Order: sequence, then C-alpha cells, then structure tokens
Amino acid sequence: MLIIAILFCVIPFFQETKVPFLAEDQYSYEVDFYLKKKPPSPNQIYDINEKQSSNRADVLPYVKLHFTFPQFEDGDKKIQIYRAGRILNSKKIKGPMKITLDMGYSVDMKEGVEPSDYVIYILNDENIRRACIEISVKKNGELYINDTKSGMI
Repeated sequence: MLIIAILFCVIPFFQETKVPFLAEDQYSYEVDFYLKKKPPSPNQIYDINEKQSSNRADVLPYVKLHFTFPQFEDGDKKIQIYRAGRILNSKKIKGPMKITLDMGYSVDMKEGVEPSDYVIYILNDENIRRACIEISVKKNGELYINDTKSGMI
C-alpha cells in the first residue's frame, strides 16, 4: 500500500508537461511560396539517348516560413528551433527578431520525404521552455500553426 502511495506522488514529477503556445499577438508569420528548380536525385540512373524531359530537373513549389517577433517578455533568453524532434538552430534573443524556416519542396513534405514538423521554443533565463510555436504539414498539404489550419501548400 505504501508503494502505491509513493508511486502516485512520484509519477507526476516524471510526466512531461506540454509547453503552452505562444500568444498570437506576440508573433506574425508569412508564407513564402515560389517555384524552384529541384536538382535530380543523385541515385537516379540516366539514359544518355533518352530524349524525354525526365532527365531534366523539375520546377516545383518551394515553401519558406518567415516569423517576426516584435518583442519578447522580460526574462526571455533564447529561441530554439526543432525539426522532427532534433535541434536545428538556437539563437540568443536580442530585441525584435526575424526567423526563416526553409521548409523545402511541398511535394517532399506531403510525401514524407522531408520532415515537415517544426517547433520553435522560447526559453527563459533558467533555460526552461516558456512558450512554443508548432508548425506541421499534413499529407493533404494543409499547413497547421499551433493546431490551427493556416492554409494549404
């Protein structure tokens, strides 16, 4: 019985708490959507005699997200960017900031070739995650920012 009581007291400390979303009035974003020539795959085999256009690189839709942070709260120290659970970048906060996420070709994101899940964390003086922005692209091309549909890619 004592063991069960101890477990109920200890388990909550090991459960990870979800970081709250950064308030929408503390940032803005812009989707940059343009056509870009995709280089051919290095593993693809080409036939020199082939006259079809399949030997040429394709021009495909490419996506970048530009985030603007006009101000931060007192005590905010750092921004960390994660892609597919791995740290991509970390920057010290120095006044208003702009961050660009180079998301890649929309086709690759939809097909799962490239990871399409990003998280931007705001860390305080104690390196504790105070707030976050979650970005994801679904297989049907829907762009979600903080669990809210924000358009199609």
